[in-house]
Amino acid sequence: MDVGGNLAVLAERPKLIAKLVCVLVLTINGLALYLYAMPRITAQRPLAAAERYGMAVLGAVSTASWLMAAFIGAGRPLAAWPLGHVLGLYAAVLLAACAMALVLCPALRSPRAIGHRDADPGHPADPPDAQAVPH
Repeated sequence: MDVGGNLAVLAERPKLIAKLVCVLVLTINGLALYLYAMPRITAQRPLAAAERYGMAVLGAVSTASWLMAAFIGAGRPLAAWPLGHVLGLYAAVLLAACAMALVLCPALRSPRAIGHRDADPGHPADPPDAQAVPH
């Protein structure tokens, strides 16, 4: 979609502006992932709770923004929505995703939450053949 550098044409297309906002948020989020999350993921140490929460929020922002950009692109009815409504929907999706990430983040503390079966041999949830046998 060519606007020819004419901002008046851009102002008439709320879907395009909303997609540009999503791209801007994704770009800033990508920079935060690179500068904040990647050094922590590659460090050979356990993550502090604040670091886990921060990375969960970055993941939520990324997921919500990609989904919203796709929804804006595919949603023909959104073309008739005013820009404020589209951006309000995006803000609501971002808030919901971040809230869900913060609610679910404590579950990520346990290695068991991400499928490490050897984290606690003998855990009652393990099948009997995987439990440690006392000697």
